[in-house]
Amino acid sequence: MMKTLLDHLLDHAKLEAGRMEVETETFNLRQVLARTLRLWQREAVDQGLRLRLEGAAHAPAWVVGDATRIRQVLNNLISNALKFTQDGAVTIRIRAWDQDPDATALIIEVIDTGPGMNAQQLSRLFTPFDQTESGVSARHGGTGLGLSISRELAQLMGGWLTARSTKGEGATFTLALTLPEGPSAGRAARGGPRIPRPQRPQPSIVERAIP
Repeated sequence: MMKTLLDHLLDHAKLEAGRMEVETETFNLRQVLARTLRLWQREAVDQGLRLRLEGAAHAPAWVVGDATRIRQVLNNLISNALKFTQDGAVTIRIRAWDQDPDATALIIEVIDTGPGMNAQQLSRLFTPFDQTESGVSARHGGTGLGLSISRELAQLMGGWLTARSTKGEGATFTLALTLPEGPSAGRAARGGPRIPRPQRPQPSIVERAIP
């Protein structure tokens, strides 16, 4: 807990100072997704929750980007989902399509069956140090920085992050990135059919999009 607190504070300071950088390297996206899921599997089981990964076969295997930062955003989102979900499931859903001949557009959704949020809570969701309601820190710990950092990391990687929710009906966090395909990638490596390109969600009373 102390390490996470320190890491969040340091990342926030770097982002505020404009000193955060993202790396460009070839990595196995499917492997990153699988390892991230395994990291949280035990905690989900201990809480009596199902942790599921859907659609990973549709994603390219090898891409170019910052695997560490993508993993960091996913860890923040999954941790947050498990923290606020008492029963049911947390689902990581993958969608991908060809952005151009050499790049893939990727949508990663983290969907929980938690208590959901109202419009006021959503409007404060990505505000640093704001945990949207009193008592959250005492019950669950944390700094209120994880989602703020995740949003800024998504922007640094040329992507965006949104959240939508209805009170009593859980929440969905959507990370969207465009990643060049790595040298070992190929169209045959998709392992599944093409998925129609979804429209980018529009901000509404129950959704706050990242500018």
